[in-house]
Amino acid sequence: MPKGTQTGSGTAGDPYGSAAYAVSKAPSGSTIVLRGGRYREYVYVGYNKALTIQAYPGEAVWFDGSSPVTGWVKSGNVWVKTGWTHRFDHTVSFTAGMDETRRFVDGTNPLAGYPDQIWINDKPLTQVGSASAVTAGTFYVDEGGKRLLVGSDPSGKKVEASTLTRAFKIQGKHTTLRGFGVERYATTLSMMGTVTAEVDDITFENMVVRDNATVGVFAWNDVKKFHRVTLQGNGLLGLGANKVAGLALTDSIIRGNNTQSFKPAPVSGGVKITDSNDVRIDGNIVDDNDSAGVWFDINSRDVEVTSNTVADNRTAGVQLELSQQATVADNVFSRNGADIHVMNSGDVRIWNNTIDAGGRAILFWQDERRQTNTALKTVAPWVLDDVVVRNNVISFSTESGSCPILAQDIERRLAGAGVGAWMENNLYYRRDSSTPTNLACWANGSSGTKSLKTLSEVAAFTGNDKSSALWTGSPILTSSLALRSDVLTTPRASLGGLPSDIAATLGVGAGTKRPGAFTAPLDR
Repeated sequence: MPKGTQTGSGTAGDPYGSAAYAVSKAPSGSTIVLRGGRYREYVYVGYNKALTIQAYPGEAVWFDGSSPVTGWVKSGNVWVKTGWTHRFDHTVSFTAGMDETRRFVDGTNPLAGYPDQIWINDKPLTQVGSASAVTAGTFYVDEGGKRLLVGSDPSGKKVEASTLTRAFKIQGKHTTLRGFGVERYATTLSMMGTVTAEVDDITFENMVVRDNATVGVFAWNDVKKFHRVTLQGNGLLGLGANKVAGLALTDSIIRGNNTQSFKPAPVSGGVKITDSNDVRIDGNIVDDNDSAGVWFDINSRDVEVTSNTVADNRTAGVQLELSQQATVADNVFSRNGADIHVMNSGDVRIWNNTIDAGGRAILFWQDERRQTNTALKTVAPWVLDDVVVRNNVISFSTESGSCPILAQDIERRLAGAGVGAWMENNLYYRRDSSTPTNLACWANGSSGTKSLKTLSEVAAFTGNDKSSALWTGSPILTSSLALRSDVLTTPRASLGGLPSDIAATLGVGAGTKRPGAFTAPLDR
């Protein structure tokens, strides 16, 4: 029971008074069942202790990093709570004791790295940097004066402020968390995440992790399973993972993260995975993240991104950077800054996606970075090469910009077919012959970038899309992103047969020929 006490015998009739106390008493292999309510506490699952921690059936369980705040007194145009002694680390870095705030934070929200959080009737307030800046909807932490100041009247309302920094630290292999929520922790970035999965074989099922100050969940070491989790509204990032072999994120919602407007780089948004392999991202909704939706970086390899809906992410829907051997198939993309971004990565297969491009549809990128680790030079050389794009439906809107497909070489060495990206058997749509202005802009060596306005120009300069087709006039995608029926019955592109391994992953027949995502509806 959420009493916050070290009491009870652990029976149904005499439950332990807190989750942390139950964990300390439970032998390895136990299942801890949490009764409904709010647990305002931190839980550590130690080494050599494999546990299942789950909610009691039908009861809502929340781990809450905030506490009720009362005793407000009006002072001029603000309301003041005295005796406030909670202090949080304001420096931003994954390394404790190091201040890298300038790498992560800019003038958009200079207090992004401050983990303090306040809600009035569940509506978050925005932190400001001085008492004189407090207005309606904002708050200020006066550390020297031990005060909280808010600009909205708290009278008769529920006011809560973050007082805890971490919810779960899991260092016991084979542990499962299931069926409850975690919210409102003032997590400093050096803590890695509000929930950290630090050892092999950790499973999260039917979880919600939301509204925490920086990273919702961070994982390292091998075998991580995230199934039907919701990662929403976290200040910097929903899910982070580093050096994981065997990670699955399935049937989940990753929505509205980076609420504090941290810089896009080095990290922010929905999901960022680095230096990991055997990764499966399947069947998720990834939307409205204020940066990248799903971002693979620095030696990630053998990854699959399949059957997801990826929409309205500010910088990129799916980004593959400094990585190798990836499949992006059967996804529906819409209105991302760049729907698919392939940067210094090779052996990438992009098959049967439906892309409703609100910004750039596909971005191929090569810069000056090359692999420096001798052991990895053949595994992940950091070279844009062997990127295959087949059977995709790519619709350009008036917002797609002048270069909806862009191949860029920062060193100005690559040109035309030498870029290493091979596009074929695709179906394109543009409103007319000049909207958008170009079909593609392509690396052209020392001359920079060449504008390609027609499909025949694309084919002639790049060697690509000779068997692809272009539609103009009425949109070929309906409002539900279904491919229009007459497009299906009047094929113009010569489609490619789906490779057997991708087909097996998607559960369709090998050699299947169909434009766009299998998970997208068909307008019959």
